[in-house]
Amino acid sequence: MTGLELMEQLKGLLMDPLDEIWSKDLKEGFINEAMGTIVLLRPDATAKVAEHTLVADTPRQSIPEDGNRFLYLVRNIDGRAITEIDRKGLGKTVPSWATIRGGAVEYYMFEEETPREFWVFPVPERAFRVELVYSRPHTPFREENETIGLPEIFTAPIIEYALYRCLSMNGAGQNAQKSSFHLNNFYSAMGKKTESDVLLAQTQER
Repeated sequence: MTGLELMEQLKGLLMDPLDEIWSKDLKEGFINEAMGTIVLLRPDATAKVAEHTLVADTPRQSIPEDGNRFLYLVRNIDGRAITEIDRKGLGKTVPSWATIRGGAVEYYMFEEETPREFWVFPVPERAFRVELVYSRPHTPFREENETIGLPEIFTAPIIEYALYRCLSMNGAGQNAQKSSFHLNNFYSAMGKKTESDVLLAQTQER
């Protein structure tokens, strides 16, 4: 879907084809706000896979500058898989884990409180590469864009959120009841998307 197609759909639902009640800039702003909220709720919406060079002699690592949240490590570039482990659990089992060095990563750890950082074990003895998945900010939306900037499965939540924001504004188009309806639809759509992903992951693990 192009940016123009998304805007035309929003204008049609608002019955505002000429941007007389809500300006083009305002609609674009609400769509960007919707995308930012979606990425906050679902960081995987802007996931990127990249080869990443770890810093030697430290267990604490950071994602690339263009990222905003670590998601997970897949493997060492030589092919050996990397598994997530609980940092507190590792600390109980191997209290000196942060001082043990190795030539390949076996485990990674992540804490929600530090979204751009993660820890690896054993500590890299040199700067070698791993396959990293992380989340980036969404591409700013403009009507002229060739794509909307997020996977198309998020089109419906984007529309619902933008409708909520438009209809909640003071002015000729204000409608508090419809605004609340569309906000509920947004969260319902995001919840159903999360539930479907969990079911798919469980099916793939069998």
